[in-house]
Amino acid sequence: MATELWERVLHQRGAATKVAVTDESVLVHERTRLVCLDPADGALKWEARVGHWPDALLVVGPRVLVLSPGGALHCLSRSTGAAHWRAELPPWTRHLAVANGVALAGGWRGYTAQRAFDLADGRLRRQLPNPVLTHRPVAWAGGFLLGNGTRAWLIDPLTGREQQSWQLPEPLPDTDFQDLFTAVDGDRCAVRCGTSGVALLQRDSPRAKLLLTHDAPLHYEPPLLAQGLLWLRGHRPDCAVAVDPADGTVVHRIDARHPLAHGVVPPATVVTQAGTLLHPDGATTRLGIRIAAVHDLGGGRLLTVTRNSVRAYRL
Repeated sequence: MATELWERVLHQRGAATKVAVTDESVLVHERTRLVCLDPADGALKWEARVGHWPDALLVVGPRVLVLSPGGALHCLSRSTGAAHWRAELPPWTRHLAVANGVALAGGWRGYTAQRAFDLADGRLRRQLPNPVLTHRPVAWAGGFLLGNGTRAWLIDPLTGREQQSWQLPEPLPDTDFQDLFTAVDGDRCAVRCGTSGVALLQRDSPRAKLLLTHDAPLHYEPPLLAQGLLWLRGHRPDCAVAVDPADGTVVHRIDARHPLAHGVVPPATVVTQAGTLLHPDGATTRLGIRIAAVHDLGGGRLLTVTRNSVRAYRL
């Protein structure tokens, strides 16, 4: 049984909406603005103009970073939405990551050189002389992790120098250079490779360990870390698999037979795009709406991204 708590109509396609959830707020992009909602009742806390369809939305402590496709990086207060700073960027910058007080932007398809900005004041700290072809970087182990082909490498946030590199067992999938990496902890990072593989990068080894080869193709997306397990969506047939990052043991497998929405509801529930919650014991809960993604709100509450809205439920 699920009880709807509140709904916010987005007036745009929900599947492409950027959403970030914290303990105190739900940040959602709608049309040309970013809105901050109270997770308890959906009440509007603040709104800020950030342009159409942002390429990235990150919450970093008390700050929110929004990367607009027109070439602007906005840094806002998480509590009020007030602007801290704005940096102008070339169009098609796309990628954004933050580590050690540095925001790194650029690199998508090798169109733009990566630029590093001071998170405190937006000052340009450095710019690489040439564009770098990489999948979307992530913050890990005090640096930025990049990857292309069968190689991944870690760079220093301040200098851009390579600190460590790994040889991957299979090439990174052709995903238009989107997300593939998931930090497990300070010493381990999971990465999708090949059509059905997951590899594990470890700080004490130059070669990535093949953690799992699934028996069917996996979606081209990073593993999702939830409750200490790595969740993966398979397709043809559609299923969800939860893997222990310590040894690759499959802890949960949920056969969906229908396309799954992105996300997991703790401790181990997935949602079909048609709006049915699938529990590991075989039970189901019907929400009755089309769902693109789900986010955990804590306390038995679930946020869904629907066709043109976000809705919160209590399970």
